Amino acid sequence: MACSITKTRENQLKCAVDLYDQMLSWYADFLQTENGKDCIAEFDRTLPGYVWMSDVKKIDFYLWSIRD
Repeated sequence: MACSITKTRENQLKCAVDLYDQMLSWYADFLQTENGKDCIAEFDRTLPGYVWMSDVKKIDFYLWSIRD
């Protein structure tokens, strides 16, 4: 769905759901890559007390830590 600047509340919600679905898909795809697996392994080695944290949250934590 193309999300324009002027939109109804219904379209805003549809855009938000679409964007969320895209994010879920990106995380699922990334976690299957060698780089994604390496990120999770390094996170678990560096922070062994956080094994309870989901892989998606671990990647999210990493992405936030490297932002400008």
